[in-house]
Amino acid sequence: MKIGITANMSDTGYGRWGKDTYKKLNEHGYQCTDFDMSDTNTKLYLLPEEEAIKELMAEKELA
Repeated sequence: MKIGITANMSDTGYGRWGKDTYKKLNEHGYQCTDFDMSDTNTKLYLLPEEEAIKELMAEKELA
């Protein structure tokens, strides 16, 4: 079993996107992330589908 946390953690100060977020989570012992996409007020939902997929694939590589 892995220990995880949700990535929609703007309250923690780490942000939601990027390498630094995953690095900090790893330093705290988290091994996986639940990437919550329910906030439709983000830049991701304003992008054309192809660009959104590209962004998500890049995020997946970091995670």
